[in-house]
Amino acid sequence: HDYGPPLRDLLKGYFDGKDTAERSLFQLFPSGTGTAVRPGMVHGTRYVGSAVPIPLSMVGKPLEVLLGNPLVKSIVQGSVFPSVLQRLLVPAASASKVAKASIDALMSPIPPEFDDGSVEERVVDVWEILRS
Repeated sequence: HDYGPPLRDLLKGYFDGKDTAERSLFQLFPSGTGTAVRPGMVHGTRYVGSAVPIPLSMVGKPLEVLLGNPLVKSIVQGSVFPSVLQRLLVPAASASKVAKASIDALMSPIPPEFDDGSVEERVVDVWEILRS
């Protein structure tokens, strides 16, 4: 997910690296043969070192449930919130949902819109990840 400014400006190197990786992906795998997966925050249990678990789902799961709600999504993406907040208020996704969406993109046939050349870049965004 591209959060845009100001977060993109604060984490410039991180987002520039992601952009470079995606450009390379689409150059090496054109016309829908490569897929970029763009979640927002990914939650699950992260381990620091070999033994210290950090339960990111304690924050991520409530964000996924709240911001993934269709009513909340329509309010956030409506005209009530400025665009900078709309880009920041996206749901988190569990690591297992991101993995499933990635495997689904890998194993599914290339969508027909890539056949006529009208679409070049195949992207799975946070909303598609949550539907997986």
